Amino acid sequence: MADKKVLHTLIDEMADEQAQHVAISSPEGDISYNTLKERSDHIAGYLLQLQFNRQDVIGIYMGKSIGYIVSLLGVNKAGGIFMPLDPGYPVLRMEKLLRKAGVAWFLTNHKQEEELLGMLLSTGLANTRVHVIILNEEQRPVKLVVAENNKIIISEPVNNLSASSLDIPLSGEDSNYLLYTSGSTGEPKLIEGCHKSLSHFIHWEVAEFKLDSSVNVSHLAATTFDVSLRDIFVPLLAGGKLSIPPEGLLGSPRELWNWMAEEKISLIHTVPSIFRSFIQELKQGTVSAGQISHLKYILIAGEALYVKDVLEWRVWMGDSVSLVNLYGPSETTLAKIFNRIEEVPDEPHEIIPLGTPLPGTKVLILSENLLCSAGAVGEICIKTPFRSKGYYHDPQLTSAAFVQNPLHANFEDIIYRTGDLGRYQKDGTIQFVGRNDRQVKIRGNRVEMNEVETAIKKMPAIEQVLVKPVQQKNMEFILIAYYKENTIVSANEIISFLRQQLPSSFIPSYFVKLDNFPLNLNGKIDVKALPLPEELLYQDEDFAAPETFTEKQVADIWSAVLGHNKLSTTLSFFVQGGHSLSATRIISQIYREMGKEISIREFFDHPTIKEQARLLEIKHRQAYQIIKKVAPAAYYPLSYIQRNIWIYHQKEGAQSLYNMPVSCIISGDIDFEALNNAFKSVIRRHEALRTGFIMADGVPVQKVHEEVDFSLELRLDNTGGYSAEDIDRYQQRELIRPFDIEKPPLIRGQVIDLGEKRYLLLLTIHHLVCDGWSIGLLIDEVLTFYTAYRQGQEADLLPLSLQYKDYADWFNRMADDKMNIHRKYWQEQLADIIPLALPLDRGFDQRRTYEGKVIPVTFSAELSDSLRAMADKTGTSLFIIVLSAINMLLYKYSGQSSLYIGAPIAGRVDQHLEPLIGVFLNYLVLKTDINREATYLQFIEQVRTNTLAAFDHQGYPYGLLVEEFYPDGNVNNRNPFYDVLIVMNNRELNGTAQRQSDLQEILGAEKISLDSSTSKVAITFFVTDAEQIHINVEYSTELFEYHTMETMIATMQKVFALIPQHGETTLKDLNTFISDEGEQRSAIELSAANLNFITEEF
Repeated sequence: MADKKVLHTLIDEMADEQAQHVAISSPEGDISYNTLKERSDHIAGYLLQLQFNRQDVIGIYMGKSIGYIVSLLGVNKAGGIFMPLDPGYPVLRMEKLLRKAGVAWFLTNHKQEEELLGMLLSTGLANTRVHVIILNEEQRPVKLVVAENNKIIISEPVNNLSASSLDIPLSGEDSNYLLYTSGSTGEPKLIEGCHKSLSHFIHWEVAEFKLDSSVNVSHLAATTFDVSLRDIFVPLLAGGKLSIPPEGLLGSPRELWNWMAEEKISLIHTVPSIFRSFIQELKQGTVSAGQISHLKYILIAGEALYVKDVLEWRVWMGDSVSLVNLYGPSETTLAKIFNRIEEVPDEPHEIIPLGTPLPGTKVLILSENLLCSAGAVGEICIKTPFRSKGYYHDPQLTSAAFVQNPLHANFEDIIYRTGDLGRYQKDGTIQFVGRNDRQVKIRGNRVEMNEVETAIKKMPAIEQVLVKPVQQKNMEFILIAYYKENTIVSANEIISFLRQQLPSSFIPSYFVKLDNFPLNLNGKIDVKALPLPEELLYQDEDFAAPETFTEKQVADIWSAVLGHNKLSTTLSFFVQGGHSLSATRIISQIYREMGKEISIREFFDHPTIKEQARLLEIKHRQAYQIIKKVAPAAYYPLSYIQRNIWIYHQKEGAQSLYNMPVSCIISGDIDFEALNNAFKSVIRRHEALRTGFIMADGVPVQKVHEEVDFSLELRLDNTGGYSAEDIDRYQQRELIRPFDIEKPPLIRGQVIDLGEKRYLLLLTIHHLVCDGWSIGLLIDEVLTFYTAYRQGQEADLLPLSLQYKDYADWFNRMADDKMNIHRKYWQEQLADIIPLALPLDRGFDQRRTYEGKVIPVTFSAELSDSLRAMADKTGTSLFIIVLSAINMLLYKYSGQSSLYIGAPIAGRVDQHLEPLIGVFLNYLVLKTDINREATYLQFIEQVRTNTLAAFDHQGYPYGLLVEEFYPDGNVNNRNPFYDVLIVMNNRELNGTAQRQSDLQEILGAEKISLDSSTSKVAITFFVTDAEQIHINVEYSTELFEYHTMETMIATMQKVFALIPQHGETTLKDLNTFISDEGEQRSAIELSAANLNFITEEF
């Protein structure tokens, strides 16, 4: 009896209605509906004769063919689960998949018989009993092979085929297929489909496009790709024809087009990359629109489809073919959002909207577990009863992806978290924005970077690897593998190795060998600093080698700082991976090696090697002031930044304000003695960690101690284990415990036994002796000493040529040289300063405890790229773009025409300072004047000009400014000059929890988050320039309620989303757009309505 939720019963019913109608056409011949039913019945009957168990998995080892489709129908009829196995897959990957699925049954044909049996025996998969059924050219079982203990024990012909007794009780809830996809852990994932969900989508497509027996659908997708299920079942349910192209045709778009014309194909399912290849053929004139007059629909899915693609198609094809954009991960069964493309946005590089949910589907855009408003970016989450059953035999992975709807807890209400970012448009339709993880789609295949990296790491010659996706101008992604060798290995050797393990779409297009990976100040790999392969970097630019002696000098300095072997003298500093910190380092090196000084403004105004060489040739040489060691003394002056921190430390309630935490959980065996000695060795190496702060003649000074008493406190009193709440309580307790700054070391640590070989490591360091860069150094050196001590060796670290007191003396003398020039600039900038008008819930009281919280915000990859593109277009840095946007946000709230924002700078202007632990940063006060009639691009240029001017005067210490402007120390309980701070890349103040990769490798450590409970100023924006820009917004809970900051952050997101699109818009008009509260939530609320009930009927 036919069951609407079980497709093969409906296809059998179709065979009764139109027995002789062609069901499948292929190069091997045609097959009618009646024959399709008969042959699939024979396979099912034979399986049942062999005592095949209901819901067992059968691997179908054959390519696109009539035999494959007959086989999968037969497996389902027998109550089984089919698993497509691509004969072209690497043996090692196939073995991994089959072991994961526990496959003991196989269907294949004569052509692949020997290959399949060889694989089963050689890999040990036949160690346990396996059954292999071989089909002949007529798709009938003709041979049975049984293997066990890696030997063939039965090989016999099949006799007495019977199709009787096929009344296998099945329901829509039963599983019917397994498909595999890339996994973020490096292991592939097996998705378990079910009858009702597959049937729901197929019924929807047939009904939505009014398909009938005249439909002719091409079978383009690989059998291992879920799109193949649309190819196969849509025409068979409609009573139409499925046409299988000749093998290898997909590699030739022209021949594929001609085949579609000959076969009179009316509907295709494809991916954007193939769709674009058709457009290229149309452009080149090798094919024409008239050839495929029968084509009515192209349904596109698997990758982002761009406006440019649709516009170019319509130039050649007009509106004769309906284009449909589909979206839906395999986990939710084929597709769950669709868009019948009619009007398209104006911007060619914009992604075509996904559209609206299918019936029986709700789509939630969530951020921080809250429903997003129109325009706000969040994660696309799908709620439907017609999803897959999750990951086969992996309940932990399933429960991580299929989660309770966070909008309520009234009853079980499962949603699938796609990992994709999107937004609601004003009309309630959904727009795709990008991924929020390390996953891309290449030729429609989901590729996890972690899986590719895991495969490459299996080569003994590879020490370290990182795989990075790069989107080319044609919108296609390619992969670049960066690697560090243990022993010499060529790219060709790596490719040959990968071909045994990964499909071709997973294999990187380029391999870049590095001596060392570039690290950011937090010690993590700086992905943005990874050099593009020269073939990519200069594919659109002419390479210009250095010609003059000065150009060669500058190029050598750039090369040393940026890590590139090949640099064009005419290519911009920013295009070649530069940023403000590397600019500062280059300026310092130029001064040191060439004796000529250029300002930061001159550097950015002359952003190429050639331009800088010309500038330097007209400058006079100056003597570089080398940092010298100071003579021994009882005590030494503070640096200006230390003096500023010391002043704040004296305030009531501020004693723990400058405590810097590092925390992680260590798993496994730990050599406590070696770890303790490692910390002691680092403290002996760096005087800053042996420094106390005392008063001498009424002035605060630093006193360096020869020896200090330090030991990690080991707590081994665990009796019942510790909960997450206990761990958080320990962290917070340590964070707020003040130091006695007169008694070094101003670093302390605890190791707490959590039981089961798990330990909580808590470090706290005072900002007087450390900054974020220093914490990275501390971790590096502790791990170096720890590794050496465990091996009974001495640590191999270069001796330090300087100590922090030498820097403090040098900087204080340097500051004196140009003091009057700097002082005059800052006096003009800060004259008549007006405090910022913020949307405070409470005023600045006379007594503050500096309590605070953090709200994290992550931008989509698309928005992040747009902001970086805006920086490239305006010839500036991402910091300037962020600063302009925050200024725009503050203008929206304050209405003030002059705004002041603080920004820390690294302060390590000499290469000899880079290995020192200490506090080096200085603060700049960045003033911005608002001209309402200026366009946003003009505003960016103004912000750039003002910021570079401030950088040119960074030699004037912030602490000295405070003393001169506020001699009595009275700032009305506010921070001097600014209430808002921007920290770029979280380097100086917020780098404490991000240096974890080396800890994990050597100590088995895992990062644990520590929410800040303090806020030094009203609001701080900690900005991380990652592939997806991340901003931690730290705010004072004494001044703001959570809902106030939540609203402000939503406005901030709107500002960042608007500015890439409104470069020519005036600030006055842009402020109106930002303030526009007219967007209605009705469409969104409608989309998310009735969340508690979705009918399972269709």
